[in-house]
Amino acid sequence: MRLDTSVNPLFGKLLIANRGEIACRVIRTANRLGISTVAIYAEADAHALHVRLADEAVFIGASKATESYLDIDKVISAAISTNCNAIHPGYGFLSENPEFVRQCESNKIILVGPSADSIEKMGIKDTAKTIARDCKIPVLSGYEGDNQAKEFLLQQAELIGFPVMIKAVAGGGGKGLKIAEDRDSFCLQLESARREAGASFGNDKMLLEKYLESPRHIEIQVFADRHGNVVSLFERDCSIQRRHQKILEEAPATNFSARLRAEMGAAACKLAETIAYEGAGTVEFLVDTQGQYFFLEMNTRLQVEHGITEAITGLDLVEWQLLVAAGAELPLKQEEIAMQGHAIEARLCAEDPAGDFLPSTGAIEYMKLPQAAFGVRFDMGYDLGDSVSSYYDSLLGKLIVWGSDRQAAVRRISETLGSTLVAGIDSNINYLQRLVSSAPYQQAEINTAFISNFVDDVRGSAVETMHWAVAAVSRAMREQGSGHRDGWRLNGANRIRIGLNHKGSSQQLYLTEAVKEVHGQSWNVRVGAETCLVEADEAKPDRFTVVDDDNKIRKFFVPGSHSGQTQEADDRIICFEGNKPFIFQSINRISDYATTLIGASASSDLAAPYSAPMNGTVAAILVAVNDEVDAGTILMVVEAMKMEFPIMSQHKGSVREFFFAEGDNVEQGNTLLDLEAT
Repeated sequence: MRLDTSVNPLFGKLLIANRGEIACRVIRTANRLGISTVAIYAEADAHALHVRLADEAVFIGASKATESYLDIDKVISAAISTNCNAIHPGYGFLSENPEFVRQCESNKIILVGPSADSIEKMGIKDTAKTIARDCKIPVLSGYEGDNQAKEFLLQQAELIGFPVMIKAVAGGGGKGLKIAEDRDSFCLQLESARREAGASFGNDKMLLEKYLESPRHIEIQVFADRHGNVVSLFERDCSIQRRHQKILEEAPATNFSARLRAEMGAAACKLAETIAYEGAGTVEFLVDTQGQYFFLEMNTRLQVEHGITEAITGLDLVEWQLLVAAGAELPLKQEEIAMQGHAIEARLCAEDPAGDFLPSTGAIEYMKLPQAAFGVRFDMGYDLGDSVSSYYDSLLGKLIVWGSDRQAAVRRISETLGSTLVAGIDSNINYLQRLVSSAPYQQAEINTAFISNFVDDVRGSAVETMHWAVAAVSRAMREQGSGHRDGWRLNGANRIRIGLNHKGSSQQLYLTEAVKEVHGQSWNVRVGAETCLVEADEAKPDRFTVVDDDNKIRKFFVPGSHSGQTQEADDRIICFEGNKPFIFQSINRISDYATTLIGASASSDLAAPYSAPMNGTVAAILVAVNDEVDAGTILMVVEAMKMEFPIMSQHKGSVREFFFAEGDNVEQGNTLLDLEAT
């Protein structure tokens, strides 16, 4: 069944009330169906990919989400001014806001999603748990009452028994969710959860649940129409999470019985029927080691990971959303829906795995995705040259692969991640490849403790001498191709000295000396006191090899190493080892420097302990000027990309001054406070 806009003009023009990957995803299906699209954008997204892809775009305000994407009046006005008769909310932002639904209805605009009543019933988690109990669906023990006093909640946590999960009653996506391991940490985690929930959902009410050790996080995709039809599109395993944020998902779940699939699918459909649900929804469960499942929550929107369900069913869930919103019945009955093969999704994020996964912002200087192939799909929200802002989450896009079975899908995602190249901002691509290549993942030993148990096996490597050497050779080849001859000896070994900086390295400056052998493309490079032999590929001038101390051949790719060719910025050298980038800045030739600097290094660029770890906003100041604090005390909290990062005292001391107030924007490296040691 297809949406014929010539017969049903309901979606003659569709506004997408979102940004990034999901906005681009909706636009793609709308284009295929012949529906005109309108994008909205904040100041930080003026040149964003979703703006470029849409037929029209409307500016709606400042970069801060509360002044743009979360402003209901501005979004509605954008739809009215462009004559849109429907809005797709995507996920996040206003997608689960019942007031937004009501405002759309009052302005005779169809929102592609469920009713305000359904959103309210499932959006408040204590109400949702009550409805689940009435449906005879198991729920976790806990406290869901109105008494929100800190001391009372602490008493309830002790009755439940630690560890305890502190969870915002509103919203989802891991925001406002903290784990308290014991009594001492409870109040600190409670306050952090309240701040996150208040900032994300405008509601800081909390509930408590017993925390299950190492369960699986299984969710059921449901779809319903206004004619009473409800179907399950099977399950997804979303157990691999970091800080309660999903990073790898797959469908169907492995080592998952047909009985459990049928029971949980029926329970999810029963819940949707009970609240007269309409559209795409996801019912989430925790499954313990004995196979007992417990209702967690229902997300009344399209999920980030919907693509793997599409991969195993062959369906377009955005198209189904539009059909249902137009009043049509579901295209298929339950018995007509089948799944085939196995699909895996990896979330590509702008973050630094080697730096405790701090968000990364800035311009994407290089991006190369593998060519389109069977079983491989990229849903991206950014392209080469786009900038990643600190105002929104860190998701760059998603890689979705399909295979005839799990083994084939794992092999395909590992190979595809290995040839996915992004540089300019830090990313988790190399980290994800290490995860999917690890023995526990290959053997499907998956639960919510996966990351904490195996993180030591998947950390990326730091910059090494050979990376400096390859960058120096690449630069030397460029200069050779550009006609520079300073410092080169005719009929002998060619010699050049090049100054290099490395982004993110404590060794800020090296003046390297590269010597080309008389024959072939071999280069001896001196980096400080060390030397390295680099072999350049004559057939592929952007490819290099180095033999390390263990006689292992290490391979490198440096875009722009061809003679006469340069990268976006001539002084930037991006050296890829596999899919891990190392970015160097080429300084002027050695003739511009005093020779005493050869092999020297500048002072360390390691950040001071009380400097901002990234661009963001001061979310909270937890101590006062002149307070005496112990080592490990959380002094203030910086928020960026919807995540909180505590600034802790490195020693016992006295707070002398804060240089920023709550709500102030800070840039990476800004000194935040003065703490005098005592």
